[in-house]
Amino acid sequence: MLYRAALRLRTRMRAPRISWSLSCIQSRLLVRLHLCDHLPLPIPSDRQPAMSRRTLRLLLILEVVVCFALPAYFLVWGLVTLPVWLAGIGSLDNVINVACIFGGLLGMFGLACALVQATQSETPGMEIAVANSLLGLIGVISLWTIMTDRFRGLEINWFLVFVLLPPTICGVHLAVLVFRRIAHHERP
Repeated sequence: MLYRAALRLRTRMRAPRISWSLSCIQSRLLVRLHLCDHLPLPIPSDRQPAMSRRTLRLLLILEVVVCFALPAYFLVWGLVTLPVWLAGIGSLDNVINVACIFGGLLGMFGLACALVQATQSETPGMEIAVANSLLGLIGVISLWTIMTDRFRGLEINWFLVFVLLPPTICGVHLAVLVFRRIAHHERP
């Protein structure tokens, strides 16, 4: 008798407006009661409800802040020591350091513009997305140049992993999001 009541409840719950999570809870309850050992478990027919656009924006901003925290810290110290680097501009090392500081500034500007493009409601143009991606690439190359001692050597240690990989992966992720959004918008 309890089995039939549970089966009736289960057939009523298959209305199209009931979410998958409710049917999942119901099936777990039936499994725990050992009433439906021979009944198939419900297959989710609808997709899970998507996160709101505001939540996705906040998560993307949080990703960028976390991934670029250490490079931004080094950029601030590069700006603080910029007069020292400019005083000894005759040396090639100082010229490369100044170029990397300005490259980091360009990269942060490109990152900020790409973040705005990824989170705004209008779809960006292809030219602006390519320009921001190039600025971001300049910033990533500047970061890799400073952290690898002008690509002379790369020691694999935890510090370099935390400084180099998250910004690189996050920059690629942001570029993919912007270009995928443009490609989705331009489809007929």
